[in-house]
Order: sequence, then C-alpha cells, then structure tokens
Amino acid sequence: MNQWRWWVQASRPKTLVLSFFPTACGIAWAWHDGVVIPVRAGITLVCAVLLQVLANYVNELGDYVRGADTPERL
Repeated sequence: MNQWRWWVQASRPKTLVLSFFPTACGIAWAWHDGVVIPVRAGITLVCAVLLQVLANYVNELGDYVRGADTPERL
C-alpha cells in the first residue's frame, strides 16, 4: 500500500462528518442571527475537521504503540 493511501485511511474519512456537521450547524445558527464572519467561519470549519484528523492519527499511533494495531491492519 502506498504511503498516501495509508495517511488517508488513517484519517478515517467517514468520521470527519462528526466534526463537520456540528460546526456547520453552529455557523448556520450564527448566520441566521446575522453575526457570522465568513472568513472566521471557514477557518473554524477547517480547524474543526483538521483537529478530528489529528485525533484520529493520535489514536492510530496509540493503538500501534500498545500493540493493538500493526502496519498490516491497514
């Protein structure tokens, strides 16, 4: 398996909606109230998803260190 594919799989793309939708709902609520700043909203959305990816990578590393996962698992 090539390295790029491993990084994508380790980010667990199916879980990224768990950070995207709550953040998007908060932005939509702020938009409805007329207090959203589009640039900040975009940065917030990107940061929320990237933090989810980081958490997934840390979890993968922890599983590997404990021996719960091996490189062959992916």
